[in-house]
This record gives sequence, C-alpha cells and structure tokens, in this order.
Amino acid sequence: MWLPPCPGIRKKPLISSSTLCCCYCCVLPRGVSGVGVLDDNQDLIANLSASDLRCIQPEHFGMLGLPVAEFLALLHGGRLGKGG
Repeated sequence: MWLPPCPGIRKKPLISSSTLCCCYCCVLPRGVSGVGVLDDNQDLIANLSASDLRCIQPEHFGMLGLPVAEFLALLHGGRLGKGG
C-alpha cells in the first residue's frame, strides 16, 4: 500500500497547522495509536488519535479541512495547550 510522505511520524509530533485530514492520512496507515500535536513554539498542546473522529457526523465532514489544533480546540471546548 502506498503511504503519503509524513516526515516525523514515529519520531516527532505533528504541527498544529496541519489539516486534520492530512494528519489522519499519515497516522492511521502507520499503525500508531496517537501522536502529539505541537504549536508554533514546539510546545506540546494536545494529542490526536482515531477516537477523536467519533464525534464527526457526515454533515460535519468539512471539519476534516480544519487545522488539527482548531479541530481539537472545538472538540475539547477550547482547552488546549499548557495548563489547558
């Protein structure tokens, strides 16, 4: 199976500005259960796993184009980042 290039998967967390769709296209085929999400300062702000997709209904598929940090903030009521 062809896998899209995803520098850093299994070595580094994802960057928060990557789209949700791109993140899952990189993560799921590689068999990892979750990855860290970094902000622009390289601080860990969240983690992303397949279970985060459970809330998405067909009418919300547009969310897949959001930056991963924005999606996770919506999912968790805006609570991301240090102390969040």
